[in-house]
Amino acid sequence: MEDGKESKISNQKKFEFFLSETDLPLEDPKLKRIPQEEFEQVWDSINKSQRDVWLKLKDSLPLGTKIEGYIEVLYLQGVIVSIPDFDALGIADYAECAANSQKHNMHAGLIIKAEIIGYDEVNNWFLLGNPLVLGLE
Repeated sequence: MEDGKESKISNQKKFEFFLSETDLPLEDPKLKRIPQEEFEQVWDSINKSQRDVWLKLKDSLPLGTKIEGYIEVLYLQGVIVSIPDFDALGIADYAECAANSQKHNMHAGLIIKAEIIGYDEVNNWFLLGNPLVLGLE
């Protein structure tokens, strides 16, 4: 975090997601290794500004709510789903999406229907179950 600069965080769409798919070049002098505890403090500090929005979203989308959105990005962590009616994000299991896909190749932009089965409080994401991956809108 630098004074006077907005910090980027990998769990928010406005930063175009930058979860690394490869090992980071740890010898890069622009990268600074920090202890896990310090990382958690920075992560919590940055996410704190989104806390009120997250709480309102959870009220609007309780467990069991059916959502429709589109695949934003595919990562090892899962399928990140944009829920545009609420300006929210969810995450679904990749294998479950693939098993319930009407397309042979899943990719960004495909419509997905799912159910909210939980909350990822660390990333402020909805946990999505029973996903059905459809075609393009």
